[in-house]
Amino acid sequence: TGTNSWCESLWKWRFYQLAQVQQDLEMASKVEPGSASKRALLAFNICMSRFPEALSLAEELREQEVQVLVEQWEAEAEKLSSLFFPCHRDPAVGHRWISGGQIRQTDIPLEVDGAVLGLRLLLQCEDGRPIHGFPVVLMFHGEDQNIDTFCDEENLEAWRAAKAHLLIADFRGYGFSTGTSSHYHLRSDGERICRSL
Repeated sequence: TGTNSWCESLWKWRFYQLAQVQQDLEMASKVEPGSASKRALLAFNICMSRFPEALSLAEELREQEVQVLVEQWEAEAEKLSSLFFPCHRDPAVGHRWISGGQIRQTDIPLEVDGAVLGLRLLLQCEDGRPIHGFPVVLMFHGEDQNIDTFCDEENLEAWRAAKAHLLIADFRGYGFSTGTSSHYHLRSDGERICRSL
């Protein structure tokens, strides 16, 4: 069962079910200590930049070469932590009309794993009502932006022409999202947002 569990986890990894991958690999490594599942968990932690966990596993597996590399990567990652430029703001209360009353903006706080994700829903409307049949596109902003960036008129035009509603998510630590900015949570946060719709 342990081997099947870690093989299944690798399959889930392929399809970005990262929280489940972590849980499955941790369970498999307990069932088969010192096995391939523990090495798979080590690889997962390295890929997800979970360096403290990776260091602990590398020590346990007596992988000194891996320990040295992970320590170097952790030091480099610390230097790169300034890539994120969080700017904080409070969520807007209620609905707000933008783009000449054609788009209804609503800020939504979503609780996820002890953090709050700041979401902004931009619905294209006619006669004050959302247009049915338009897809909702989930997107995250750039590292030096926040969800306010997408309310500028020049940024809305392409989405209006594409006939799509937008659901924009602030990274953790940006806008009114709480928590620490990290690439680790991007996909899992996106999945949780989609499930909450």
